[in-house]
Amino acid sequence: MLRLTILLILSPFLLIAQNGNSPYSNFGLGEPLPDEYFHNSGMGGAGMAFPTPFHININPAFLPHNKYTTFELGGSGEYKKLTTQQNSVSDGNGSLRYLAFAFPITDKYVISVGLRPLTNVSYNYSQSSTVNGSSDTVTYNYLGEGGINSIYLSQGVQITKNFSLGLKAAYNFGAIEKTYSSYIHNIQQAYFLESTDQTNYRGFSVAPSIGYRQQLNKNWYLNAGGAYEFGGKWGYTSTRSLVKRRLIDDAPLENSTIGSDQEGKIFHPSSLRAGLSIERLYKWTLGGEVKFQDWEKFNSIDGTESLKNVSTFSFGGQYVPDINAIKGYLNRTIFRLGVYYSESTFSANSEKLNDMGATLGLALPVGRLSFLNLAFAVGKRGTKETNIIEENYFRINLGVTLNDRWFVRRKFD
Repeated sequence: MLRLTILLILSPFLLIAQNGNSPYSNFGLGEPLPDEYFHNSGMGGAGMAFPTPFHININPAFLPHNKYTTFELGGSGEYKKLTTQQNSVSDGNGSLRYLAFAFPITDKYVISVGLRPLTNVSYNYSQSSTVNGSSDTVTYNYLGEGGINSIYLSQGVQITKNFSLGLKAAYNFGAIEKTYSSYIHNIQQAYFLESTDQTNYRGFSVAPSIGYRQQLNKNWYLNAGGAYEFGGKWGYTSTRSLVKRRLIDDAPLENSTIGSDQEGKIFHPSSLRAGLSIERLYKWTLGGEVKFQDWEKFNSIDGTESLKNVSTFSFGGQYVPDINAIKGYLNRTIFRLGVYYSESTFSANSEKLNDMGATLGLALPVGRLSFLNLAFAVGKRGTKETNIIEENYFRINLGVTLNDRWFVRRKFD
């Protein structure tokens, strides 16, 4: 989600950019994107233990609560400001976040299919420094784009009154392209060389899940849910190419390919996600969840990247004044609040660039069954106090949820 266009001579950035990567897209697969729908986004991302009949459940084990045929689409926009002790730069971007469809097969068995980006690489920046033992200045240019996408099939089945099981299977694929070039300013140089690595990834992932829902009294419920995604090997094909470009106008002069179609395997880590909530039926829900991901076992193509394990904590809730109200539009509007804290796989100057923020969400009724989902997040990553980067961001998520009754046999003609 990060796209920077920076021309800088900032010593704090040099420590982060020394490997040719942007601050928050600096490992092989790119910046991980949250695995959530936008009704979860408004509650800090919590969703493992928030069963709902009106939106597609992020926990496959709770899919049997989806009694309607449901279509969901969501897009996100973001404004970011990155600051060091000396300078700052701002940037904005937007992207499609998910496309999903769920439908009941029986009263106790529901299937969901969808497409979403799993990671994102998007940066374009430069840095300049003085050549050792000389007064000449050299400029380094870094460009990265692409990411990993996921096509998934989720299914959930009600086993008993209180207990349900789910399974999510996904095929993950995508291409990431990273380009590097450099040139010296103070010498007669007619051209420069640009090196590009393009890597195509593909691999499967499987995540079983569980759901538990206990009625405490007439209107009160306790919900618990969890999912475990198995780690596994993903394949890749990588190609490196060199382009000779004219310095004066960046025009290509010559193109050659090096190491075409090099193949291999990377190991994508496992993750565990679990949550708990308390619910007053069709009134309010309050809860939280935690997620652990074992990134220390991740291995990159060149074996140079050393990542940290990640823990993410989310807490939030939702409230609806009267879901069955005939009059008063706000009576059927769902209000959501949340907070989150996430450790990062990324580090700079041996410090993790942790992420924390607060969210606000609304589900605006469209007709009797459908909703327009809005979620806002304000957050911060990193810190400028120890010569690294502080990122402050504002994110807007906009999605639509369409519910209808399909595949129902008419009783009357």
